[in-house]
Amino acid sequence: MTKIKGALLFITLTLMSAQINAQVKDSAGAKSSWMPKLHIPKLNFFKKDSASTKAVAIKKVVTIDHSIQDTSKHDFNVSMLKNGVKTFWKKTFVDFTNNNISLLAGLSVNKQNITTGNYSSNFSYDLANYNKDVYKPGYYGGFRVDGKYKAKNDYSFIVSLNKIVAGTNYKDGIGLKPLLGTYSKFKAEDQFFTISTAFHYKKLISFGDTSKRKFFIVAGPSIDMRLSGQSIDNSINNNYHRFLLRADLGVEFDNRSNYTLFMHYKHGLTSFTKAPITNNLSSFEIGAFIKATDLF
Repeated sequence: MTKIKGALLFITLTLMSAQINAQVKDSAGAKSSWMPKLHIPKLNFFKKDSASTKAVAIKKVVTIDHSIQDTSKHDFNVSMLKNGVKTFWKKTFVDFTNNNISLLAGLSVNKQNITTGNYSSNFSYDLANYNKDVYKPGYYGGFRVDGKYKAKNDYSFIVSLNKIVAGTNYKDGIGLKPLLGTYSKFKAEDQFFTISTAFHYKKLISFGDTSKRKFFIVAGPSIDMRLSGQSIDNSINNNYHRFLLRADLGVEFDNRSNYTLFMHYKHGLTSFTKAPITNNLSSFEIGAFIKATDLF
């Protein structure tokens, strides 16, 4: 009995398979009528309801409004800062008037006179390679403010960035000549950057037509701040000071207010190095400056 049921089931499946193949061939790829149609619903993943869209729009408007408020607040703070600086300047520098800002640039020649005293270190330097008793050239650039103090005294305030290249004159080298030569326990830095600020009093010289050409004698203090680091040898004992005070003296020639040529001599009042080493730096500066309003 079981064998008969199995045979009937096999015959039934065979007939159904043959019928399906016949329908496929007749329709040449068309959908069979007996197959049920599938209805797949359309899915809109990016569609938002009106409530959420309105919420996003309101949020954007609020954000934009906040950014506008922040910008106006920033502008207000900048305006307050500018007004505060102007008020402070007028109250603090009330005696400085007729101020003109100029840009300056020029060349400098520099030399160091060095005395080592009883300085001791583990290094020895042959001065035949380092003792150069000459002035070496450098350069600088910056700005200056020229005006009057209490409406009658001419003055100038100068800020410049300097590349100093200096000759080195060792005055107390040690050694046995001519067998061992001369050497030193200290090696001076011969190249470094500084920022210099100077305040000069200007005295007009009555010479020729002063309405067209003016000669000034200038004098005053200047302070150099060293920007460059020290060499490895000098950094061990931290031999250099950060600041150097110098006295300036020079002449300036104003040609019809178109430009001004100048020559300044700077002499070190303090040592650039720490005791017992004494390092006196002197410089000659030659340059020119032009009013910023004539350039921009």
